[in-house]
Amino acid sequence: MVNHIPKSDGDKHRRIIAENQLIQERFPFLHTRMAGTRLVCRGRIQPTEASAVYRVEVLLEPWGAPEVRILEPVIKPEGKLHFYRGVLYR
Repeated sequence: MVNHIPKSDGDKHRRIIAENQLIQERFPFLHTRMAGTRLVCRGRIQPTEASAVYRVEVLLEPWGAPEVRILEPVIKPEGKLHFYRGVLYR
């Protein structure tokens, strides 16, 4: 596989525009906005009917892994909960 190395910000902007379109089509509960070459997606999810409703934020940069944050409710780390490294909780 050949890695694509962007030669300009134009490549980054085109990638984010394409990602934005796909997210709007596949995840209509997320509201998106572009901030430079970064895509910010926010919305509310409820994993199951018995689950709480979570307000989440997903940050995407071209060719990068998404950064996910739980904005509400505040989740305090405790021993019985499993937290993934790199997921930020406010």
